[in-house]
Formats: sequence, C-alpha cells, structure tokens
Amino acid sequence: MFAVDQRVYQITANKQWQNQYTLSWDLNAFSRRYGNGSLGENPVPFQFYLVPATEETSYTTLTLGEQTFYRE
Repeated sequence: MFAVDQRVYQITANKQWQNQYTLSWDLNAFSRRYGNGSLGENPVPFQFYLVPATEETSYTTLTLGEQTFYRE
C-alpha cells in the first residue's frame, strides 16, 4: 500500500532502473474504492527519482514530481 494526497494505492509491482523507481498500482481496486471517474483520463505509475549527492549538494533526495519524500 502507498498513500499520497489522502488516497491509498494498492501497489502491484515495482521496478528500478538507474536512479528511477516505478510503483505500479491496481487501477481496478482504486476505482472500486474511490468511484468511477476517479482514475482520470490517463492514470500512470508513480515514478520516483533518487538524486544522489553532488559536489554542489551534500545530500541525497527522493522526489515524486515536485514533492520531496526524503532528503538525507
């Protein structure tokens, strides 16, 4: 399970490629929970990006779009 913006998503798969992490979710379960039309026109998996520390920044950041989930 994954919760964002006060909605719960049932994760069905995850994959990692370089610094990108993708979480796929159960569209049918989401639609049953929140009603028809809750998916919008083009539902997509969540794509997180892990940005490692650099010479300019001394921290690692995990982001989802504009939202930062973790910074160390």
